[in-house]
Parts: sequence; structure tokens; C-alpha cells
Amino acid sequence: MARSLCTGTPTAQRNPAGEQPLTPHLICADFLEAQRRSSELVRLFVGIMTGPNNRERRDAVRQTWMSYPNVGFSVVACFVIGRRQVPNATLARMDIEFAEHRDLLFLPSIADGCVKMVSIGKMHAFWVAAAGILRHHHRSASAPLIVKVDDDSFVNLPLLEVAVEPLNCLSRLYYGAIGFTGYQPAGFQNCGFAWGGGAAYTRYGCAARGAHPPFPFVLGQLQVLSLPLVVALAASADATEFAAAAEAALDTLANEDSALGHMISMLPEVTYINMPSAAWHNLGCFADLRRSMYRTPTNASIVVHRILSVAALRFTWDAVRGRLPPSWLGAPEIATCVEATSMHAYGSQVSRSPHVIHRMQNWCRRCSNRTDATVRKSECYESLGTKQRAAATLASCRRSGYLPSERSR
Repeated sequence: MARSLCTGTPTAQRNPAGEQPLTPHLICADFLEAQRRSSELVRLFVGIMTGPNNRERRDAVRQTWMSYPNVGFSVVACFVIGRRQVPNATLARMDIEFAEHRDLLFLPSIADGCVKMVSIGKMHAFWVAAAGILRHHHRSASAPLIVKVDDDSFVNLPLLEVAVEPLNCLSRLYYGAIGFTGYQPAGFQNCGFAWGGGAAYTRYGCAARGAHPPFPFVLGQLQVLSLPLVVALAASADATEFAAAAEAALDTLANEDSALGHMISMLPEVTYINMPSAAWHNLGCFADLRRSMYRTPTNASIVVHRILSVAALRFTWDAVRGRLPPSWLGAPEIATCVEATSMHAYGSQVSRSPHVIHRMQNWCRRCSNRTDATVRKSECYESLGTKQRAAATLASCRRSGYLPSERSR
């Protein structure tokens, strides 16, 4: 665990595994109804960005990482959805869903479902709503941290809670995986993205194109802000004006994570804390051989991003908990991972689907053969990267029955 930056500051009491809950089971609606049941023991208030038509994905999140034992006690989670420009039939379904689960946070003034990405306006509206919901905690030493994630992310909530606990004394905390970019606010566009420094900003001539100098920003897969920083962001007239302009230009393809970084760069006394690279990554099917951005989930993963199907989310949930048989590379079965990530099928879905089986057999034939010049590397994900990975793919495909074993050849 990271050493506390808050020496001498008492930490919140947590519910040890196996003990009785320390607080009543809290849900999102408890915080929306005049904060009547808000608890000083809540450490994380989590907003999950989701679209009006993503009910199946929301149900999968509820069944996986929202079922961690700290949810409802030290963690409260809400799905965040705009209501403007949403068809009446969809609104009616969302209202029924809210009555059933009471874990939806609606943003009435925000258009939703119009673009696939989270809009800048929606992002800003969530932080403003969170500031209002938690306003009674603003000057409390026990104020929860505010977390924003996307519904294509998997979050290891117990691990996240432990990771940020040493940071609870930082008044204006901005935590997550940090990149750097220049920014053109008129077009809501990045210029010169890099993992550090301003070399890319200079190389691409961003200053001549009117871009602001590079600043750090936290990637959108998981962002953690302290409540005082969220309150300052919500009170910023510049941020409000910028978000309103972005909402009016909703058709403009823009990255909301760098836009948040742009807003926060105008606020004083912000403490930026970079999440260790071992703790975050995109979903991939190979062990962490070279600290790839795409790699297999493990119980050390705090956040896994780019989980593009319900099958892939369920696979990730099992992989993080060690519920899958390991391959000889120390990762879950490669073929099983490809089934989930590419074929959008997992477990019993595979055995019932001749279509998935046929596609997997074809994938295995092509992607375990490094001498086939017609195979594109992108088609095979990481399996063509090294001899070791190609051999692992071949072995996994044989174990899974998609290719004949050596004995039967």
C-alpha cells in the first residue's frame, strides 16, 4: 500500500472482510433524496457514465464489480444518464429501471445517446451534480472522494479504496492515469498528446495553431477528484461557460477527459497524483510481458478499460478474481479471452453457438501461424507480436479444442 501523504491524519474505518457491515446499505438514491442517509463512512462516490440504451451493460456492471462487498457501505455508485433529446419510450424504461434499482443519477439538461463518447457537457454536469449532492460534506475531514468512470471500464473497488486512502488529506486532489496535451478550446481539440513533457506540442506546431501550452490531465477511464476540487470546478464561471459551448456543439467529436484537464488547469493549488502504470490498462489477452497498454486483467488491476461487451466484462470479473484456468504464460486462457473480447461470447454462450465456434476455429488457424503473410497483425491482436505469444496462442487453441492436438495430427 502507498505510504500516506497525510501523516497524523486519522483514516476512515473500513469494513474488514467477513465482518458485519458497519453502516446501513446505502444506494445512489439515498444521496439524491436530500442527503438524509449520507454517511461519514462513505469514502468513494462513484459516477458511471452510461447511455440511455445501455441497460444490458448496466445490469452486467451491477452483477460484477458493483457487487464488491464495499459497495453500499464505504462506496456508493450511481449510473449517470442525461434525459434531454431521449425518446419518451426510452425515458419510460429508464424510470422503471430507477424504480427497480434506485441507482440512476439523471441529468435533465444534458442530451444523451446522440454520440457514442461521453460529451464534455455531460462530464461537467456530473461534477456539478456531485458537488450539490455532497455539499453537506464540503468542509468535513471525512468527505468522500468523487470518482468518474465509463461503463466500458472495470473497477476493482476494494483496491481503489486502498490506493486513494493515503491521499485523503489533499484538499484539491486530481488522481488517475496522467497524460499531457496542449489544447485548442475553440474546437475542443487536443494538440500534441504525450505521456510527459512538451516535445510533441512543439513537434506538431501547436502554439502556432492557437493551442494552450501542455498541461497534465487524467485519462477518462477513471478519474478521482476530492470534493473541494469538485466544488471549485462547479463554481468556476469559466468552466461553466466552456461546458455550455461544448454542449451547444454536441456534434463536435471531443475528448472529455482532456477537456476536464483544461478546466482544472485554470484552478489553483491542484495536486496531481499519477496512478501507477501497473494498476491500469486496456483489456488484452496476453500476460504483462512488456507492460503493454493491452494486457490480461489480474487482481492487481485497479481499472481495466475498453471492455466492449457484456461477455468481456464477465470475463474480466472472473479473471480478476482468479476464476479462470491459467495458461502457461500465467494469464487466463488466450482462446477464452478472444471469445469474450472479439466474439462477444463467454462461457455457455460459446458452447451454444456454432457461429462463434466456427469463427474461433478460423481465428486460431490464422493467428497461431506466424509464417502466413496474409494475416494482419491487427486481426490477431497481440498474438503475432513474438514467437512466445504465437506459441501460447497455438497451445491455448489446442487446449480449447479449436485446433487438433499434436497427438491427433
